Amino acid sequence: MSSSSEKSIQNAVDEVRRLITDAVRQEQFRDQLTELYNDAALMGNLQQMVEAGQKFWCAFFEIDRFKEVNDKFGYSQADALLKRVAVTMATLASNSFGPHFSVYRAHGDEFYLLVPIQGDIRYDEVQATLDSIRLSISQISITVDKLPDAMRCTVSVGWVTSDAARLGGSSPEGTSPQGIKHLLEHATSYAKRKGRNRVVLYDAETVKAVSRSVRTSCNRCETSFSADIPVEREEAEKSLFCPNCGTGLLPACRPTTSP
Repeated sequence: MSSSSEKSIQNAVDEVRRLITDAVRQEQFRDQLTELYNDAALMGNLQQMVEAGQKFWCAFFEIDRFKEVNDKFGYSQADALLKRVAVTMATLASNSFGPHFSVYRAHGDEFYLLVPIQGDIRYDEVQATLDSIRLSISQISITVDKLPDAMRCTVSVGWVTSDAARLGGSSPEGTSPQGIKHLLEHATSYAKRKGRNRVVLYDAETVKAVSRSVRTSCNRCETSFSADIPVEREEAEKSLFCPNCGTGLLPACRPTTSP
């Protein structure tokens, strides 16, 4: 066999390996149920945008009372609902933003929409678009055999801009991917408190309405720090983390005082 033939074969083998590696990498960042990007992809993309100084806004969609849907219709039917929500979000986002967006299913009933900002943000347009997506999701109806009621859902939505994230939360929390998700949880928690099935933009008043300030110290590194945590214990466990060592769950920290 000539050296040129051997080189061609080796190039072909290398290309196949590259394609396989790319496919595996893509699989690692995809949610298997909905085929949207997953939480790892969200965190990675947020980190890239933060490091590059890219302006963006991000929205957090959480299905209201999803446990009740699971209990009433069963997990397999609830999965069908999650798929419909995913398709609805992706379709409407594509209609509004063209290729300049990404949709994620992070965990269970939690979805995110991430959009880079080119120029000045039009807050009213973003709010209207998110409200349109919220309304479309509320109009999803899936008939389930042997049950009189169709399966439906609503979503509570919180969103934040990168500029607001840099100002909100204590450094470095607001500018980290986990910190951005923390702010989004505040906004979505406020939407739920206001009656669910609505869209809320994160601001300082949102935090005051749904959180309490505590002085805590981390069990791992013993750093003391102040934090605003959502009133609901479940939300707090997902959002509080140590700004020094990155410990990400409330049980790893011990609240010491409450101002």
